[in-house]
Amino acid sequence: YTGSTLVSYGTLVAANAGALGTTDAGTTVASGATLALQGNITVAAGETLTVSGTGASGVGAIENRSGDNTFAGPVTLAANTTLGATAGTLTLSGALAESGGARDLATTGAGNLVLTAASSVSGAVTIGGTGIPPLANSSGQVFGSVSGITISSSATLALGASNQINDSANLTLSGGTLNVGSFSETMRQLSQTTASAIDYLNDGSVLRFNGVNGSVSGLGTVTGTLTIANWAGSLQGSGTEQLIVYSPSGAPTVTNITFADWGAATTLARADLGANYYEILPTFTATYWHLDSATSQTWNNDTGTWSNSTGVAATQPNTANAIVILGDIQTAGTPTALANNQIIDVNGSGAARTIGKLL
Repeated sequence: YTGSTLVSYGTLVAANAGALGTTDAGTTVASGATLALQGNITVAAGETLTVSGTGASGVGAIENRSGDNTFAGPVTLAANTTLGATAGTLTLSGALAESGGARDLATTGAGNLVLTAASSVSGAVTIGGTGIPPLANSSGQVFGSVSGITISSSATLALGASNQINDSANLTLSGGTLNVGSFSETMRQLSQTTASAIDYLNDGSVLRFNGVNGSVSGLGTVTGTLTIANWAGSLQGSGTEQLIVYSPSGAPTVTNITFADWGAATTLARADLGANYYEILPTFTATYWHLDSATSQTWNNDTGTWSNSTGVAATQPNTANAIVILGDIQTAGTPTALANNQIIDVNGSGAARTIGKLL
């Protein structure tokens, strides 16, 4: 059929790519109703969709019921709207827009919601459910106009590309996790209402919270413990993974921030980025050891010298394939042999942690 489709009540399940008819007139989902997708379908890019509300029983005005489905047409929020994925993955590859003023957007469900197109939605975004919505627009910003993002309890928001969020948006962690992976992002302010996490995934990422020059700090109130997970930056700053905040009144308070497998946080002034910028880093007070994996090495705290596996004095290794281990596991008078590929457990700041191995 060539006419429009109106979902006024309950749920309309589309299990065929052509279930909504031709693309001549589009589809509207009224508040309290749901358009559900299943069957691994792709709804054509010409199909326009206008949605409102939280959907039937709160599952979302658009729901991914099962399978991996794609809605390729533009989606317009006519009111505050929830997008849901009960299971599987829903990809919205068409642009997200709003009508009648700023609209808020929420996500829900255990499935994944993938957003790959630019958005002009200017309200607040709340990430809910237990699925992972990745933001992955390679040519623009998925949330380039939003006022702020809240990641709710047990929810995860993942970056699938760099620069996906409005630089003026605030990020509020409310029990959820931001996965940054290998992508970098800039926002206005980071705050937290309850224990949450930022996961770098050891992939290399720079997070910046620029605040407002001269007046607003990039680090707001942090209630509960903020855990920085899988961080592999430099303790001297400017490493491959960074957490940067602007603080016009001096170094920010980071007592509620901790680095998993490292410990408490500290700050380092980053004048290279401009006045009042600070990098948040793990606190570490031990010494540097340069270990060469070519041969087994032994460090003797009493003599402050290295010896090789035969006990002959050796020069402290410092070669192209050396790695840097920081810590103080050695006890005076008790040399420890470090064999090739041995896991290195470092005891620093009172907590033992594995931070690497000889390669």
